[in-house]
Order: sequence, then structure tokens, then C-alpha cells
Amino acid sequence: MSANHTANYGLSQWEGEDRVLRTDFNEDNAKLDAALAAHDAVLARKGNGQLWTTSYYGTGSAPSINFPKRPSIVFVIAPNGFMVMLPGMAKATSVFPNATHNVNTTWNGNSVSWYGGEAWVMMAASGTSYQVVAILPA
Repeated sequence: MSANHTANYGLSQWEGEDRVLRTDFNEDNAKLDAALAAHDAVLARKGNGQLWTTSYYGTGSAPSINFPKRPSIVFVIAPNGFMVMLPGMAKATSVFPNATHNVNTTWNGNSVSWYGGEAWVMMAASGTSYQVVAILPA
């Protein structure tokens, strides 16, 4: 068996005088197979989201949106800023060129409503068009 092994997976590294054994190769192949399987499992969970969009016009009142599934993250885009919401979080953050503001959120299943502050801060200014982009689980 080789005396040296790689740092990450403990694969055999032979010196010129080492005897190369088939069992070393088999052990290394088993380690590589396990590492690749673990890597494939992680990759299978990546990028499996669905982009969902809608829009609404502000009315001056607290907005509410129903999603087909509970989203992973929600962005509300205004002409001069945006808001970010995460499911289960009690606050959303509105971001504008010169300031950020917190807005209260209420999540109920696949729906969210938000309120607090002036209409423009909570993305509800009367007559203003807002775009919503959400990432839903696959």
C-alpha cells in the first residue's frame, strides 16, 4: 500500500519504490464513487426553483399577494427602489437610493401582506405600478 495519500479524499499516492496493489485502486475508486455521489446529490438540489412574476398598482393601502406555492424569496420592484421579503420573517426591507426602511409582514400559507409606514415605503403609493418577482420551490 502506498505511504502517501491525498489531503482531501485520502487517495493513494505512490512513490517510485512503492508496490502498486489492485486493492489500493479499488479502495480509491470506492472513495471517488462516494464523493461523486454526494456531489451529485447536492447538485440535484441546486437551481430547482421556479421564477414567478406578477404586478399590481398601489392603492395607498396595505398590499397582499397570493402565490401558487410558498415562495423562497420575494422582490417587489418600484420605480425608485425595491423591497425584499423572506417567508416567515416579520419584517421586509425597502431599499431606496438614500435610505432603507423596515415594513411589517404577515405570512399566511402561500400569502403575504405587508403594512407600516408611508405608502411609498410599503410599495403601495396610489397609482404606482409595482413588479413582483418571487422564487418558488420546484
